[in-house]
Amino acid sequence: MLVEADGAYMTMREFNELLEYSCSLPTGTTAGKRWKRGWPYMGPRQSWQMGEYGHPQGEVVPIIWRPIFIQMGAAPSVIAPGDDDG
Repeated sequence: MLVEADGAYMTMREFNELLEYSCSLPTGTTAGKRWKRGWPYMGPRQSWQMGEYGHPQGEVVPIIWRPIFIQMGAAPSVIAPGDDDG
């Protein structure tokens, strides 16, 4: 997985291994914890984002959201997860 400021680039396997929290947030706000959320959370997903807890800033734990891009072969692709489900 390659995580950049503009997005999270991952294989389909890495995408499938991320836990989904489309309408909630995971407990345990450890910095670096990652998950995915689909939008809209009901109905067919139009896009996916990866959430990641940042380092606490006082009592606030920031969440960094990045769009997910699935890598197909050697180069990143903009194919949305789920488009290749058959």
